[in-house]
Amino acid sequence: ANDGARNASYREACRRLGERLRAELGGARCLVWAPLRGALPIWKAIAPHLAGLDVTVHFPVTSSFVFYPERLGIRNRKGRPASGRTAHRLELARVEPFLDAFDVLVYVDEIVSGGSLRGHLRDMLDLGVDRRLPVVAVGLADRFGERSVPSRRQVDALVASGRVRRFLWEGCACL
Repeated sequence: ANDGARNASYREACRRLGERLRAELGGARCLVWAPLRGALPIWKAIAPHLAGLDVTVHFPVTSSFVFYPERLGIRNRKGRPASGRTAHRLELARVEPFLDAFDVLVYVDEIVSGGSLRGHLRDMLDLGVDRRLPVVAVGLADRFGERSVPSRRQVDALVASGRVRRFLWEGCACL
């Protein structure tokens, strides 16, 4: 349903995220990593507020609902047909040679429970992206972040440890 109050909440949260991101990274060359399934609409709402940032946007397929065809024989670590989560790791490895062209990797995603956010950050850190570029996580949280408190604490711990440079999030009524 097209709910004006819900839409306004979403737009306003994205505006705040965009302004915070611009203030944090003004002038930086940013590789924006925005998973196609969840982050595309968030990115479209944030992007108009990023004047002054040099951005290259990449939309990897990361959904655990998308699987490689059985006939290709691409398997995950457990030997099952690989999903978008495996594709995420493969895509991170594919772009690794190009990371030197950027000052920061900005990972944008939706946050419902926060499991995908944590998993995608874990992939980035396991592959050493943070040793090549600072990683800034940016998220739009469903239900004003009520369901994602434990996951957000875990991301905050990554910031405290120095593995993730910043974690910027805003809540909205509904994703």
